[in-house]
Amino acid sequence: MINFLKFLTVWVIVPIILISLFFHGVFLMLRIENVNIKTSANAAFKAGLILFIIYVFYSFQYIGSYSKTFNYYDIRLNLIYLFMGIGIGFLLLFLINKIKSTSVISFIILILTFSSTSALFSYLFIQIFNNILISFTLGLAFGTFLYIIINPNSINTLF
Repeated sequence: MINFLKFLTVWVIVPIILISLFFHGVFLMLRIENVNIKTSANAAFKAGLILFIIYVFYSFQYIGSYSKTFNYYDIRLNLIYLFMGIGIGFLLLFLINKIKSTSVISFIILILTFSSTSALFSYLFIQIFNNILISFTLGLAFGTFLYIIINPNSINTLF
């Protein structure tokens, strides 16, 4: 049973969290009403995708050479990255709520687009930093939910 839970966490839950970060950026972009800010956010989303493509091409040299090093039976939670993820997840929603009506939101969309796609790519294909990614991603998810617990009305205006 414990091996099934490890498998479920590593190959289902963590990738779903990374994919949801990408879609949060998309939904954030679609909810912007100001035309200038929407144009800026659209460009930031596309720039994030271009950065991801650059990252993929750069990473081709690592695919295969390290892919056998990750064993999901040997998962170790890194508390430093877990707490970093909690702090960044909390801070990310806080910042989004404060700057959602300014063009600075485009940088958040750029960061969400690039970081979620590149982290998912690295997680699935390169697998060098999977223990760090698992710790950080779970912390990030917890931090965002912690912010929503403290400030439940903020999420209604975002997504």
